[in-house]
Amino acid sequence: MTNQKSRHLRNPIVGDKVLLRTPTSKDCAEFIALNRASRRFHRGLVSPPTTPEQFAAFLKRSDTETSICVFICLVTDGSLIGAMSLSQIFRGGFQNAYLGYSGFRKEGYSPRYLKVSGRWQDHERWAILAEDWQARPGTTTKLI
Repeated sequence: MTNQKSRHLRNPIVGDKVLLRTPTSKDCAEFIALNRASRRFHRGLVSPPTTPEQFAAFLKRSDTETSICVFICLVTDGSLIGAMSLSQIFRGGFQNAYLGYSGFRKEGYSPRYLKVSGRWQDHERWAILAEDWQARPGTTTKLI
């Protein structure tokens, strides 16, 4: 059984142009509107929430020990421009998580690795070492 301990960011992570923050129930209408407008873009890849009920379920899934979601917002006005999730978080001697979007380096290629919309797709594997992340200019905060 999954431990439901909260993994929310304690404080937003603020960069020059964007900030990362925890989603809240106040984001429901904006996030749903953005997802509805992006249906064609997401088709066959992901199924983001497009109803209040789906958003509530999303919030619940986004706050577990093995999964966390953060919203990406513009620093200038706080508007929501994206979301990213860390999932399948493993702790202990082997620490690992999956991240959908990042500036990580390519580590490998797996043919027919992932089934998307009923078809097996090739997959590139990307990663970053903790030391490389901490060495980046301006990086002072750990995500989790």
